[in-house]
Amino acid sequence: MIWTTIRDICIYRLTSNASKVQLLSNQDWRTLLSGHVPNQDTMAGALRQSLALLLSPEATQLGVDLHNIADREFSMRETQENMWGISELSFRFELLMLDRRALDRRLFEHRERELDSLVREELILKCFYFRSDQPRHLASVSVRNARRGLASPNIRDRIPYLNALRRVMFEWMDYHRHHVARLTINEETRERDLLHYEYALARFYTQSYFRYFGRAAIIPTTLPDA
Repeated sequence: MIWTTIRDICIYRLTSNASKVQLLSNQDWRTLLSGHVPNQDTMAGALRQSLALLLSPEATQLGVDLHNIADREFSMRETQENMWGISELSFRFELLMLDRRALDRRLFEHRERELDSLVREELILKCFYFRSDQPRHLASVSVRNARRGLASPNIRDRIPYLNALRRVMFEWMDYHRHHVARLTINEETRERDLLHYEYALARFYTQSYFRYFGRAAIIPTTLPDA
């Protein structure tokens, strides 16, 4: 799986503050992720070579050679973990993008400092579980946490992170007109009502995402026990 090779490059490009990052088209990604050995005699091979050159500054810095990727078989568990990692990273950065689009800036009159991207990112980080020995940033994704936070099988364990997500959405457009704004829970709330609370938050989130980006949102997933 070529993702295991280019993962750090993709994260580097996502998290860098480069003012001019050349984005890849859907066809570019299909070609790059195909995993075939480049063949300059074919259009796809030539395109993949050009993509390797496009990514090469980051690849060189990270010690990755995109021209010498060894194929190997992955176990079912490794495949599940890789797919979970892609999904989790995608959800986190979609949430970050959505927050920037959906933020109701009318609520921040005379509170401009709270609009700072670092302030908003700190709020978003609280939506995720991090171990004490783990760096605390959006790209810090570990399969050890695949059943923690929003992905926990236990609804009561998910509540602190759902509350954090609600705090992020609190300042989005139309939040206060949605019925989720009127929901309240406490330590004695029944599990059925907690699940209703989660559903209401998830519905507002996914509807907001579709409103701004015109497609279904990625949502948190979990992994089965190894």
